Amino acid sequence: MVELRDDGKIANIGLCNVSVAELTRCQAVTPIASVQDRYDILHRVNDDVLDVCSERGIAFLPWFPPANDLVADPGSALARVAAEHAVPPAQVALAWLLARSPATIPLPGATDPARYDEDLAALELELTQAQIDELASAT
Repeated sequence: MVELRDDGKIANIGLCNVSVAELTRCQAVTPIASVQDRYDILHRVNDDVLDVCSERGIAFLPWFPPANDLVADPGSALARVAAEHAVPPAQVALAWLLARSPATIPLPGATDPARYDEDLAALELELTQAQIDELASAT
């Protein structure tokens, strides 16, 4: 990869599915522009990777966060906050991701134009700090 960048064939290097240790080893060799991994409100195994990306100015690209619609059980924090805003749970999940870190650039993977519009609306959804905290403490 470094050779491809040095030859001008790629501009930046991104990684996928790495641990903090792997990211650190890669950064010792070359600048890293982004990390892509599964991460959403209910799947936060990579909190440490996101935190390191935020600290180091590396874009973090969580994929398929709207899968949360499938698990927004009535009474869950996600369902409650969605109802408070009268929006789909996926919109809240995306807004939470955006509030989680300025390094976050979600990859929702919308295949339906209506879903695409709903996902974009998450950019305008303003969660309160109390809602962000409630969602962060939900499992």
